[in-house]
Amino acid sequence: MKKEKPERKKPKKAIEDSGISYEIRQRPRIVEGKYVGDEDYVYKTVKIPTIEGLAYSLGVHKDTVYQWEKEYSSFSDVTSELRAKQGDLLLKHGLSGEYNPVITKLMLDKHGYNERQELTGAEGVPLVPKTLTDEEKEKLLSLLGKK
Repeated sequence: MKKEKPERKKPKKAIEDSGISYEIRQRPRIVEGKYVGDEDYVYKTVKIPTIEGLAYSLGVHKDTVYQWEKEYSSFSDVTSELRAKQGDLLLKHGLSGEYNPVITKLMLDKHGYNERQELTGAEGVPLVPKTLTDEEKEKLLSLLGKK
């Protein structure tokens, strides 16, 4: 008897079903003109599309999704759309305070948003001096009278 293949969803439909759902507890805030006090937290289910969720809804391993992304340009379009939707949701809901800021920051790092500091001296001069050549070392030592 031949084994039947499991039914797989179409990629566009799979993106809609690919989100990770979790319940969040929002901080007290003003809701519809009324203050929601400390004891009255708002609970909400959040769904963010992910590659892992897409793999689950298609019935394959996430490594298979990454492989298909490399091999098939049409599937690459699907994963690009998923990532764009994920980034958009993270920005909108992260800035409004609906999503956990730590998780939002962590996930947005994969979209090219990250916190960096550029460390330079006055007028953009590097803080770490360049390595001196042997000739420059000798000249410096002779100027200091340590030769």
